Amino acid sequence: REHTALTGGEIEARVHEALESVGLRRVDHLLPGELSGGMLRRTALARAIVHQPRILLCDEPFSGLDPISVRRIEELLVDLNREHGMTILVVSHHIPSTMRMADHVLLFLGDRHVSGTPDEMRARPETEIAAFFEESRPAGSLG
Repeated sequence: REHTALTGGEIEARVHEALESVGLRRVDHLLPGELSGGMLRRTALARAIVHQPRILLCDEPFSGLDPISVRRIEELLVDLNREHGMTILVVSHHIPSTMRMADHVLLFLGDRHVSGTPDEMRARPETEIAAFFEESRPAGSLG
């Protein structure tokens, strides 16, 4: 409220819209201790998008989440990108999620880096790079 010219009603409307966009209707009355790990992550995203940023930085958004929550967060980030036209930068060690949702990947390897689309990255011949993406290959594709 201190950093905006919005009225209380406008703030409340934005908060409810942000919570709904992350799949958390009717949770604004809950305390943090009453939320699951996935709900806490989605609440953090709602707090960020309520300000309607053009760029959103997500640092390890999948850390500590169960596989179902990981997929929900992946879908949510992709939806936010599509629906709000928001550029989303994801810093993550969770390679399968990164490869499923990214338009572009940047991989740091010590003193150098490589980048490309997920398909370009999977196709790179370097052994050290291919090893990063083994886990993200579709089942049944060993080559």
